[in-house]
Amino acid sequence: MEKPGYEQTAVILAAGKGTRMNSPYPKVLFKLCGRPLLEWVVKAVREAGVKRIIVVVGSYKEQVIKTVERLGAEWVEQSQQLGTGHALKVASPLLHGSYGDVFVLCGDTPLVRSRTLSMLCKHHRETQGDVTLLTTYPEDPTGYGRVIRDGNGRVRRIVEELDLTEKERQTKEVNAGIYCFKVGCLSKALEGLTPENKKGEYYLTQVVELLSNGGGKVEAMPVRDARELIGINSQYDLARLSQIANEATLKRLMDNGVTVLAPVNTFVEEGAEIGEGTVLYPFIYISKGVIVGKGCRIGSFVYLKDGTRLGDGTEIGPDL
Repeated sequence: MEKPGYEQTAVILAAGKGTRMNSPYPKVLFKLCGRPLLEWVVKAVREAGVKRIIVVVGSYKEQVIKTVERLGAEWVEQSQQLGTGHALKVASPLLHGSYGDVFVLCGDTPLVRSRTLSMLCKHHRETQGDVTLLTTYPEDPTGYGRVIRDGNGRVRRIVEELDLTEKERQTKEVNAGIYCFKVGCLSKALEGLTPENKKGEYYLTQVVELLSNGGGKVEAMPVRDARELIGINSQYDLARLSQIANEATLKRLMDNGVTVLAPVNTFVEEGAEIGEGTVLYPFIYISKGVIVGKGCRIGSFVYLKDGTRLGDGTEIGPDL
């Protein structure tokens, strides 16, 4: 049973520049299926039952803060980007007085599901871990920190890719960058962070090693579908995840009786409503906020913008 005052808090790290996007816009505000990346993460956290959300902002802070406030979350500024551990240090004063668990996530991991976060919290509490992290086994682990276990299978540390030895590089289990901490254990471990790595930054991953070496309990929960935990670091990543998210949207529509003649050439943003019996032809784009009635036919080369309403039986398009 939860003690009085227990609460779940989420800290979302969204201060980075997103240099590899090669764009003058903040990475966490790039849109995936019509919604900013940050909004996807906030939505997943909320649906997992977390009421208090703190977003760490930095680069392009004015633009990001507008979105944070629109989403009803708190924000704190990381004026110098000195690493993920430093970002959490900046947020830690806002956790003083809290009793409960703290999720830590990145604002560029939009496909994480609320169900996975709920399972993470459940696993964390059942095992009474000081920290529980999500891990996975992608086909290509390039770019990810590796989870290093001892001979008994216990998680000992996480090593970022730049700092891997050749032996460690053979490890296939990777860190997803999503954690659930006991708030008291987190605050204490953050005090021991050092920038002793090739980047000279304060890595959040070092907290795992500090807790493990200090007698703390480190747990891990593997996730089968690695695609759920992919972070966006480039325009290619954004395009790839857009395709994955669109496929999921189209599958839901087809399960509800919508005919999609060419899924690979049909794009429907999350939040669009399409009635059963409707047929979608190739090469169309339907924005969020669109409502299409039952038994409609949407022909090729049609773009429906947010706010469009089509009644039952409507036919639209140059080929109809």
